[in-house]
Amino acid sequence: MKRHFGFLFKWLLEKDISALLVCKALRYFLPRKYHRLSSLRICIYTSCFGKYDQFCTLPMQTLPADIWFFGDSSPDVKSDFEFLNVKISDSAFRDPRHAAKYYKLCPHCVPELNNYDVTIWVDASCRIKSRYFLELLLMTTNGYICMRRHPDRFSIYSEACYSQKMIKYKGVDLIAQAKSYILGGLVDDRLWHCALIVRYSSPQISLFNSIWWSEMDKSLQDQISTPYAERLSGVRIEPIPKYLNWFNIYSFDIDHRNHEYEHVTDY
Repeated sequence: MKRHFGFLFKWLLEKDISALLVCKALRYFLPRKYHRLSSLRICIYTSCFGKYDQFCTLPMQTLPADIWFFGDSSPDVKSDFEFLNVKISDSAFRDPRHAAKYYKLCPHCVPELNNYDVTIWVDASCRIKSRYFLELLLMTTNGYICMRRHPDRFSIYSEACYSQKMIKYKGVDLIAQAKSYILGGLVDDRLWHCALIVRYSSPQISLFNSIWWSEMDKSLQDQISTPYAERLSGVRIEPIPKYLNWFNIYSFDIDHRNHEYEHVTDY
């Protein structure tokens, strides 16, 4: 009986009506926050170069927001997707991942994003399923920058050891990179999953972005350098609540490039 009740409860939570009810409750209990968010200039954006990912369309959101796509070719989206802004440009980097990371890590340097109070980065492989995604995300988070805690690992050293044998990081010493941060005084007690990032515009966040971007010369594994940029900039990253996953408002295509995650024997 408990098992059937659990399935029923999960099924109800994943329906949009549950997200709607929670949003209404949050608006009632946090009216000032809701009205403040409603007055801010917000954008959701992503980037994809070299057809490295497949952009996923998203429904119109309950909070006003612009949608931006940056890449070297137009995304394959429906013709009625009128609220998507597209910026096409040639990559300044040999690796398409490097080009995409620039937009991910440096929104303060992108002219099209300069006028927004809040930028929401989502990996191109992220699928936003609900029109309540943005409202739930911003109403349940606090701080100038928010990310998800990594669901599988807890430290940059464990992440470096896990990633080191992947094909896409062959020839890059991720373990040495992680060790350099730890030996430099970083307390290695948390790891961020950087596929979803909420940022409120401020000089301190711009400093964080710049430090984070400077570490891309060492490797494109941005999760390893995130706590380092956090420490040097003085920014505190706040967690995106895990319970947002209960409402099935977004998901990540974790199998989109399986071959890159296969292990190699020499690195």
